[in-house]
Amino acid sequence: MKFSQLYESVIFDESFFDDENAAWELLIPIFGINVGSHFFTQAGIRGGMGATRVTIKKYLTKETLKHFQRLMLKYFGIKVTKKG
Repeated sequence: MKFSQLYESVIFDESFFDDENAAWELLIPIFGINVGSHFFTQAGIRGGMGATRVTIKKYLTKETLKHFQRLMLKYFGIKVTKKG
């Protein structure tokens, strides 16, 4: 049943809520989609962050991180002084 058909049945059928499962038929499609979407979004973000962290720890040595840090500090220092 499409959402529009469900809403029409709620509006035009006075006995729609006589059934004890009717409220769930109406609420689950509305809130269930949002909750599922939010769950998978958060799971993807957390999984990506964890994978990135593991990859960095595995493939970058301390020396490489020091060079990267120096490079980034130099870059941001140049950007800040140009704006100032």
